Amino acid sequence: MLIRSCLVLIIVYYIQCVTSDAAVEKGLYDEKDNVTIFNGDNLLKTLSTSQTLWLVEYYSSWCGHCQEFAPIFKALAKDVAEWHMLLKVGVINCPNSMNVQICRNMSILDYPTLRFYPAFSNVSNPGETYKGDQGMNEIRREIIDYIAKHISDLKWTHERPKPILRVSGSEEVMNDLSPAPSSEPILYTAVIFEDENSYIGREVILDTSSCTNIFIRRVNVNRKDGEDLARKLGIDTNDLPQAIVIHRNGTIQNIQVKLKTRHFFTYKLTRLPGVGEPIARFNSPFSQNLSDSYNNVNQVTVDYRDVKRDKVYLADIESAIRYALTMEVAAVKVLEGKKLEGLKTFISAFVKLGEHMPARASTHAFMSDLYSWLQTQDTISYNAWMEKIVQKKKDQYLPPSNKLWVGCQPSKPSLRRYPCSLWTLFHTMSVASVNAQLPDQSLVPNAMAAYITNFFGCRECRINFMKEIKQMPYNSSTGPYSAVLWLWRIHNSVNERLHSNSSTEDPAFPKLQFPPMDMCPSCYAADRIWIEDNVAQYLITRYSKINVALDYLNFNVSLTEDEKKFEKKDKLPETKNEIWEARLQNAQSSYNGNHHENNDKHPFHPRALGSNIIGRRGVGSITGSFRLQLGFSQIDLNLCVVIWLVSVGGALCLFWGYKCRRTLFFRRKNYKHVL
Repeated sequence: MLIRSCLVLIIVYYIQCVTSDAAVEKGLYDEKDNVTIFNGDNLLKTLSTSQTLWLVEYYSSWCGHCQEFAPIFKALAKDVAEWHMLLKVGVINCPNSMNVQICRNMSILDYPTLRFYPAFSNVSNPGETYKGDQGMNEIRREIIDYIAKHISDLKWTHERPKPILRVSGSEEVMNDLSPAPSSEPILYTAVIFEDENSYIGREVILDTSSCTNIFIRRVNVNRKDGEDLARKLGIDTNDLPQAIVIHRNGTIQNIQVKLKTRHFFTYKLTRLPGVGEPIARFNSPFSQNLSDSYNNVNQVTVDYRDVKRDKVYLADIESAIRYALTMEVAAVKVLEGKKLEGLKTFISAFVKLGEHMPARASTHAFMSDLYSWLQTQDTISYNAWMEKIVQKKKDQYLPPSNKLWVGCQPSKPSLRRYPCSLWTLFHTMSVASVNAQLPDQSLVPNAMAAYITNFFGCRECRINFMKEIKQMPYNSSTGPYSAVLWLWRIHNSVNERLHSNSSTEDPAFPKLQFPPMDMCPSCYAADRIWIEDNVAQYLITRYSKINVALDYLNFNVSLTEDEKKFEKKDKLPETKNEIWEARLQNAQSSYNGNHHENNDKHPFHPRALGSNIIGRRGVGSITGSFRLQLGFSQIDLNLCVVIWLVSVGGALCLFWGYKCRRTLFFRRKNYKHVL
């Protein structure tokens, strides 16, 4: 009975570990990817003290293009791991709360951004941004060019000679042909003959930069002295690249390879006696909390399987607004010119939608006050912006829901979340413009275009969005639902482009044409052609304020460490833990609408009242889909696993001892027929 109980608890323990890990938003890289994982505390310190060059990728874990680029960058990091004496590769996840400030200081506005840094890079050095194609071969060639440009500045402390990437002259090679003294540490000098456009020689030099007893030069046969040298040594310049090895005694050995690629040449050269394999080494990842600090404080863990797909959740809308203002807009050091005008357009649209926009009364008041303040500003510094948006008054403050994804909760980390919530925000705004009966329905399309083109971090997503709106420009003359249907067409166009053709697609939420037939049968004609009037009515019903769900809402306002620096505590009333009834009253009164009249249709969920039953670890509950309050803590479960293992081990020992004694007994009695 004890063993059976322990088995049950082990299963519970396993499920807890799996579901808890799934709930934590991690970056796109780990210690197996040949990269150094930086954070805001160690990036500048490492760059300023490093003797090597650095290539750093600034990325966002929610960025779709970053997710598609990650396998390419991982392969690149592995490919150049042998170059670690000259250049190392690192990554940093900018939206992580501990990394936001360093990415802002580095003026990172686009994801992914690749930056090269010289050795001993000081704080004022912004690095060199790579602006080429994001293919592996193109980036590797840029790395080679950057190393060649800065190799003379590197402080070389290794026993083997510093590699030479420049083209060697015939005189240098002829000197190598002379027998070397026995004290010379280099056993071999390899010479690679190639044309001026080839990178193979430099790649082989870097691939073997960690090897001992070999030194490699490259000769350009397009130069006069290179061509003469090749002819003198019997090199066929019509079949390049070619390689020879000069031994210490001056003898020459031709290197024959099956394919004239860098890997075949590297393989042949490293197989020479005494050379050895190249060493692939990289800095171990720094200790870093990969999950955001918000996620563990007064935060609810939502299981996507518990979420109703036919609902729109206010928590997603609030999280989109807060993330947009505190992360993406705040990433800009100085708001001015086009970006400031774009921000004013975005905030203005929200304010003009008034009470028709799903939001709490405190959010409406906050946005109205922010809009009025923006109208008086021509230039806004980061400090001024943060001081403004983190201000808290009793009746107006930034939406409390912080990265609280409900309808946008993914089945796998790094999928959906913020991009999904941003789509939800703009859909609700387009419907609110219809419900508000605004004469100018272009308000929301203009606001969306202004925000995406100026602030949305994913560069490739911005480019694709601009292509979409160019192909399908907004036309206000198409009817009263023009904005709603325009945004619907844009969204479905994106879904069609990404469906089954992108690593960003969540298998539990495929990017299908919306709405599907099971949600809106009346939206389709018999031949599966859209009936757009019915589609518009469905979207208006779905995204109208009265039908927005309040489940899982957060009522405890918490700031990040960066936001706390700008908090003016004299304007913040003291908060205390509220009892259930007070939270219910707060939820009903602060939400702008008469939802108390629709409690039967849209009931409050206990989790909507800020309950911490779900989402906290080690307090008698299990997160994820397996939520049984068994009364066991983490220590209890760990002890049970240990006891179970000891019990099983003891039982096996007793069984084996009994079997041995039984066998010995029958042998003594000579009962062979029993054995």
